[in-house]
Amino acid sequence: MKITLNEIIEKLDSGIPIQDTGVKVRKKIPHTEKMYIIEGYQAEDGEYQGLAKDCIEIEDGMYKIEFGLKEIMTVTTIILNYSNIILDVESSFYETVINRGIYRYIYSEIDLEDIEMFKYLLESNIKQNIELFNSPVALLNRKFNAFLDLIPKEESIKKIIEEIKNIDDKKIDQIKQLVTKYTNTK
Repeated sequence: MKITLNEIIEKLDSGIPIQDTGVKVRKKIPHTEKMYIIEGYQAEDGEYQGLAKDCIEIEDGMYKIEFGLKEIMTVTTIILNYSNIILDVESSFYETVINRGIYRYIYSEIDLEDIEMFKYLLESNIKQNIELFNSPVALLNRKFNAFLDLIPKEESIKKIIEEIKNIDDKKIDQIKQLVTKYTNTK
């Protein structure tokens, strides 16, 4: 049976200990479920959405870990996947589960080997993604793709050729002068 975070908070405020609030904790989750959570799934836009990639951001063309976001997302993921809690508090969720001892309780009830494996898989996956995204081949590929985006497409080239064909012969000398003026770097 699911329980909302607000229901837990109400019970805690009335003096009920966390273990008696109705929070149920899964001691373990299957390895395939861990990998699905961490590596993700293919979303409608074709991109893979998963905890590992969601903790990575791009800064100046390089990929890096967003540590604050990683902490919040990891805590949220552990709560959602190892307990029966439904999140109904959005703005201060992280602070609530940390400050009220809810996360500490859930974490302490999970099998140590299982949570260590979850953390190991997450860290390994993030590290692998960063290394792949920041590899020389990936950097060159991103730069090459950006360059290709600057090149006019076939339809645009055809339009340019048509425009050139329609240029008045008298204006060709003016165009040559402009080209010489703006391409002469001496």
